Amino acid sequence: MKVSEFDSIIFDCDGVLIDVTKSYDTTINRTISYAAKEMSGITIENPLTNEMLLGFKSTGGFNDEVDIAYVSILCYIAAKKLNKNPAEIIFDVINNADDSGIKSAENFLDKTGTITSEKSKLDYPGASKNNYVRSIFDQLFYGPELYNKIFQKNSLFTERGLIENDDIIVSSKLMQVLKKRFSDKIAVVTGRGYNAINSSLKEILTQFNVENSVFLEDEPRNLAKPNPESLIRSIKGLNSKNCLYVGDSMEDLIMAQRASELGFQTTFCGIYGSGKLPEVKKKFFVEQNVPFVLESINFIPKALNLGISFLDHLITSFGTHAMMDLTVKAKSKDKIEHHLIEDVAITIGLSIDKALGKRTGITRFSYASVPMDESLAEAALDLVKRPYSKITLLIKRNKIEGVSKEDIEHFFKSLTQNLSSCIHVTVKYGDNDHHKIEAAIKSLAVALRNASSKDKKQTGIPSTKGAM
Repeated sequence: MKVSEFDSIIFDCDGVLIDVTKSYDTTINRTISYAAKEMSGITIENPLTNEMLLGFKSTGGFNDEVDIAYVSILCYIAAKKLNKNPAEIIFDVINNADDSGIKSAENFLDKTGTITSEKSKLDYPGASKNNYVRSIFDQLFYGPELYNKIFQKNSLFTERGLIENDDIIVSSKLMQVLKKRFSDKIAVVTGRGYNAINSSLKEILTQFNVENSVFLEDEPRNLAKPNPESLIRSIKGLNSKNCLYVGDSMEDLIMAQRASELGFQTTFCGIYGSGKLPEVKKKFFVEQNVPFVLESINFIPKALNLGISFLDHLITSFGTHAMMDLTVKAKSKDKIEHHLIEDVAITIGLSIDKALGKRTGITRFSYASVPMDESLAEAALDLVKRPYSKITLLIKRNKIEGVSKEDIEHFFKSLTQNLSSCIHVTVKYGDNDHHKIEAAIKSLAVALRNASSKDKKQTGIPSTKGAM
């Protein structure tokens, strides 16, 4: 499937749009600890390791975090009765589980003869969403205020909901890039309920086609992943012929494959970077021959040849604040991003140099200091036709919004050197690398705008030599 043939994109939420390491994953452990203590007097702080969590999700049957909590509670109870190491029982369950999820886990644990009464007491998943395990999980996850709003019940717990630890990955900027390609054919098929995803994504959720999205917590349990029916419903609603489904788990992969087998062309994109064991997940996707394996959804525009969104952002900011009509169209011939970024910067610099001509009647010198939240950048300009640049950006990370530190620094150097001017750009301080870079490009733009503006008192070339 050529990337140009995709006509829709559908996302999973957890681990894709939102990093849930400190929210959902923590809630699983808190639920196990609470229930194990209440039911069997077992005291445990961190019941599941990262390897265990990933192990459950890699079976293809544990997309629902409450399912993981339920089975783990049974494992701890069984381990206590058998006088065994709980980790041994848990890994045995994982190794014998399949995409039927809790059914396969219960079948394995039933053979130990230790969980009959506990299974009966827990009655999971039961006919009601007020089931004991799910109720504890929801109270811990949502917190007292949101839990009461959703379920019209008071919570047993007073501490803030762990949903507040959701780390949002998707951004409005990314959505704007995707909308240029997919228009309104951008949806979500997720195990979350609408209230949970809306509480975290807020206005960003409105940029998705919510009408043709599916929130499985609000649906009958038999639709749970990897059942492809929810994905197919979304594909049909979007009137899609070639869908790209973006997920982070075995269930997501199986669901996409089954949708294709049923005649609904779906290509899977595996995201591996938001968990605590990214290299393990990456290896799994590679071994499964997943066609697109990306660290983050922020790399999707690059994978689909939609341009380099952060570079687009810098160019747009530069043109806007320099108050110049700036339109750049670029296409790489050798598919090397470094060359594309460098050539774009050179082209912009040369174009401005050409537009300034002999520099007659301009202000020539300027200085600008621009803040971006906690960051501050300064630019000093002399539009003399003598190229020199000194760029200090204080970038700490190796990549910012998918673009390498080296390429960002080279963009600034190539742009300023080809402007045939003396330019100093200095980030004075800051914590967020994105903010530092944005403040730097804006300070350069403002200084350039002022330096290139007409000086009414200057009738000729602003130099004692009579030439620049």
